[in-house]
Amino acid sequence: MQDNVSENPPLEYHPLYEFPGNDNSRPDPQARSESAHSNDFPICRLIVQQSRRRFLPHNQRLAVVDGYSQVQFGRDAAPHGVSTPRIRLKDMEVSKLHATLFWDSERHEWAVVDMGSKHGTFVGSGQDTKPTRLSASREASMPKRVRHLDRLSLGGTTFVVHVHENRLPCVDCSASTEGDDDMIPLFSPQKSDDGAAVQAVQKRKRVADPAEDVPRNGNAKRALASLKQSLLSRPGGMLPTGKLHG
Repeated sequence: MQDNVSENPPLEYHPLYEFPGNDNSRPDPQARSESAHSNDFPICRLIVQQSRRRFLPHNQRLAVVDGYSQVQFGRDAAPHGVSTPRIRLKDMEVSKLHATLFWDSERHEWAVVDMGSKHGTFVGSGQDTKPTRLSASREASMPKRVRHLDRLSLGGTTFVVHVHENRLPCVDCSASTEGDDDMIPLFSPQKSDDGAAVQAVQKRKRVADPAEDVPRNGNAKRALASLKQSLLSRPGGMLPTGKLHG
């Protein structure tokens, strides 16, 4: 991809677009408290055009941003309890918090802003073979409008942007009829405490059960000798009737 920075006239400066000096999460730009069921803005959906399999599972092809005024992109998962959706790309060329796609209510458009990533965010039209890099390395960009069928690239992943004013998805950006297996999750799955509880019970059981102290893959003769010594140390020092086999 080309590293040419956009020559569009600069938009109004906002301190929230400043790069904080590292990749750690920080307050989202243009954050709004719009309802998840708001219908005041066109829906936006992202279709994966290309992505190496290790960044996204091959079956995940669609990100449905319907009802949300913004979505983040990053290498790290969003912290639990955060209400802002995030598309996680496990790519070393993607920063921990890389970019944010959001609905700009003042300009009535969907726009993307680079949050100060190292390797950049690129936007181009469907016919554009040289997409524009939004900002230099580790410099936050000004918002860049994205239109229907624009290409949005971060690291090794490229999305095709679908924006529908009538809020009705087209055939290409509709979810599979077989369920949501093809959809990219926007929130991290909640970790259950059940697994930790089961592990704790199993650990207590191993401590309480003497049979668990016998090495399963250790030296059998050594284990047998230990058992004989234990029996001989009992009052009377007598082994049970019958021979112990090694």
